[in-house]
Amino acid sequence: MLGSVSAAGSLLLAWMLFEVPVRGSLLWTALVTVLFLAGGLGWGVLVSTLADTQQVAFQIALLSSMLPTLLLSGFVFPISSMPRALQLVSLVVPARYYIASLREILLKGAGPGVWWPDAAALVAYGLVVLGLATVRTVRSL
Repeated sequence: MLGSVSAAGSLLLAWMLFEVPVRGSLLWTALVTVLFLAGGLGWGVLVSTLADTQQVAFQIALLSSMLPTLLLSGFVFPISSMPRALQLVSLVVPARYYIASLREILLKGAGPGVWWPDAAALVAYGLVVLGLATVRTVRSL
């Protein structure tokens, strides 16, 4: 819930303060955001099953999500200008697909026919991490 409110607030501020055009559907934007947040939630649960303490979980989550998101998602540096090895690593960074979807939906007004592969990648990521987190949680009980 907090992530959804934060995403909506960020979109509102981008529109009001920076005049970012919103050409696409807010419903599609919300759907893709929920898919991204579900994967992030799954990753958080998975990390918490791997770590012994909250501090270790925080450090693992920071190093495994924040840094790759900033550097390998295409947000700061274009993926096409990265070395081939980093381009391959970026294929497992969910923010790459989220950002690509948002660009298509919000800035270009594209429909699902254009961004569905990115949404499918978010669904696949979410299913994998939520599945792994579920298995690890059940085993620890």
